[in-house]
Amino acid sequence: MLSHTPIQPSETRIQALCFQWHWNTFPAYRGLLHTHNNNSHNAIKGALNKALGIVKGVSDLEYFFAGKSYFIELKNLVGYQTPEQKQFQKLVESQGGCYQIVRSLEEFQHLIEGIHTQCRYQATCIQVISETNRNSGCNVNSCSPLTCIHVKQQNDRNSD
Repeated sequence: MLSHTPIQPSETRIQALCFQWHWNTFPAYRGLLHTHNNNSHNAIKGALNKALGIVKGVSDLEYFFAGKSYFIELKNLVGYQTPEQKQFQKLVESQGGCYQIVRSLEEFQHLIEGIHTQCRYQATCIQVISETNRNSGCNVNSCSPLTCIHVKQQNDRNSD
C-alpha cells in the first residue's frame, strides 16, 4: 500500500495566509506588519536590490508593535534556514531583538496574540523564566511572545 505524504504548503502560501489574517483581524494595525522584498528574479534585479539596501537573509516579515520590532521568518514543516538567515537571526538577537521562525498560520496567530498580550503577562514570564531557568543563562530578554502566550494559557487553566 502506498503511503500518502501530505503536501506541504509553500512558504509563500504561508506568508500570504499570515498577512491576510493579520490584515483582516487587526485593521487598526495595517502597515505595522510588512515584508522585505529580498528575493531577486534575475541578476540585474539582484544588483539593483543590493544597491538599494536589500540584504540577503533578512526575515520574511517584520512586525512593529508597542515600540518593538519582531522579525518573523516563515518556513513550512520541511523548510530550513539558509546560512544568511541564521546570520541575520544572530545579528538581531545580539542586539536584543526578537526573531521567530513560524511554520504555520496557527503558529503565526499564537505569536501575534502573544505579542499583543505580552505587556500584561511579561512580569509572569520573567518570573517563570527566573524560577525555571536560573542556571541555564536565561534572562529577561529570553521572554518571547510565544512564552508569554503559553504562560497566559497555563495561568488561565490554573485559575479555573
